[in-house]
Amino acid sequence: MMLKLKQKRQTTKVILAAILGLFLIQNLQDESVARHLAAGDDSENETVTPVYESSDKIVTSGAHRNVVIPDYKLVFFSFPKVGCTEWKALARRGRGLPPSTGGYGSIHGDPAVLKIKGFPEEEVQEMLTSDEWTRATIVREPKERVLSAFLDKFVHTHEFTRFCCRGSEEEVEFCKQNQEEKDFHYFLHRTQDCHNEHWAPQRSFVDEKWWAMMNFVGYMDTFTKDTHSLLSSVKHQVNGTSLWEDVGSAGWGPEGKTGFMVKDEAAHATSAHDHLREYYTPCLEMFVKKHWATEWESEYFHFEPFRLFDESEYPPYEECDLQRRNLFEIFN
Repeated sequence: MMLKLKQKRQTTKVILAAILGLFLIQNLQDESVARHLAAGDDSENETVTPVYESSDKIVTSGAHRNVVIPDYKLVFFSFPKVGCTEWKALARRGRGLPPSTGGYGSIHGDPAVLKIKGFPEEEVQEMLTSDEWTRATIVREPKERVLSAFLDKFVHTHEFTRFCCRGSEEEVEFCKQNQEEKDFHYFLHRTQDCHNEHWAPQRSFVDEKWWAMMNFVGYMDTFTKDTHSLLSSVKHQVNGTSLWEDVGSAGWGPEGKTGFMVKDEAAHATSAHDHLREYYTPCLEMFVKKHWATEWESEYFHFEPFRLFDESEYPPYEECDLQRRNLFEIFN
């Protein structure tokens, strides 16, 4: 009797061990799949590593929209209206320099701010493809970014006049009149024939092949958290300290007492939609949704979708088109 009981126990142990083994194998397989998916690895459709070319957007039209901090193996793609000036100041401090040029020219053309274009091709290829390098950016919700460009370049300065008020005497006068009236409606439609980096889609600044190699994408509405996370993750190649420890944690703000890009995100989140509704109408919101569609459609951005108005307030888009044609009646 005791022998039979012992045999049953041994059989049970064998069965349990077999079940546990199958579970562990399946778990390892699941983890392997997850790792491959996270890395963009597809065994049936192997990803081809992109090749850097001197004709790439990141070194031609977008040559000034990136900064390289070699000691921390960081390439940051900085875009207009998404704190690009601040990131160039950080790049200076990352090289042991003061954040400001001290009045000696614009920081956007500062040779002390290293850019991809200044490195040999083989080094650039490594920067843009090696797992040892971090390729990062922070993007901004399109409706917010376009409105920011309007307020900065159309309302508070006359840069729009310099860029866009051209053509016949009648057209120039009409353009200036709309700028004096701070007409957001007019500004939005002119973005389609007067192209400028301050309102161009962020996706257009980087070649698609290099978007695929980006390994950190943060967001303007969470930039304090995202910036801290990014700068804490990149380490000095010699002493091992993080970029946040070395230059990000202090020395910023009006009195130099705050961390880099540390602001009150909660207050911003509370007031952001109310601020947008001061300028947008349902038609203008639909206009931006249509003409900046690539921003929401990008597989590399993950903007939280939202509407500024109730569903019943949006007219058929065709009616909005009629309103737009009436706006430009003077040109026809």
